[in-house]
Amino acid sequence: MESRPRVLVAHGITAMRLGIRLGLEQGGLVVCAECVRREGTVAAAARAQPDVCLVDARLPGGATGTVQALAGRLSGTPVVVLGDIRDRAGFLDALRAGARGYVSEAVGSEALVRTLRGVTAGEAGIPRTLVDALVDEVREGGAVRSVVLPGRGRVELSPRQAQVVALAREGSSTSEIAARLDIEPVTVRRHLASVTSKLGCRSRTAALTLLASALDGSERSTG
Repeated sequence: MESRPRVLVAHGITAMRLGIRLGLEQGGLVVCAECVRREGTVAAAARAQPDVCLVDARLPGGATGTVQALAGRLSGTPVVVLGDIRDRAGFLDALRAGARGYVSEAVGSEALVRTLRGVTAGEAGIPRTLVDALVDEVREGGAVRSVVLPGRGRVELSPRQAQVVALAREGSSTSEIAARLDIEPVTVRRHLASVTSKLGCRSRTAALTLLASALDGSERSTG
């Protein structure tokens, strides 16, 4: 008899959770817990002991922090993020946080079931369209930039995010940053949107202002 992996689903939209549950159960999986926001998700996972966790990239309270917490508390339980596969920055952030897979929010039930079964078997659930993002990240090299923000803890910026932020702080426009780094303007916007989300800010300007003092202080202390 085929195994029935147990899944924790963390998604803030009730209709989406219902649709996911139906699709997974029709595919032979068992939804053992449902969560609507970051708070309480790790505790629910600890109680339910799922075989895999599925976390929406827009989970209220923050998906990245949720993935980090799940990966830290349930180190043997893979986490898959449900997000926009056009969001390369979000994809890379999810992997750095500890996710084992990343699937399109528009994925069909059969493909989602295959991905979740795959990661429970030890596979990495990465769409082919995002493999080049991993290749680019390796080619860029460099270390992740950690920034400590008072009252907000540690925030990590990828090498590319740090480059984009540095140019934005200099006053460069989106098109100018894209030209300097030889990337598409939409990629610049996605990096800035990812950083803004990480910081919990409502706008790019607010995020850059918040980062400015922390980065300047870090540069002075190491200079």
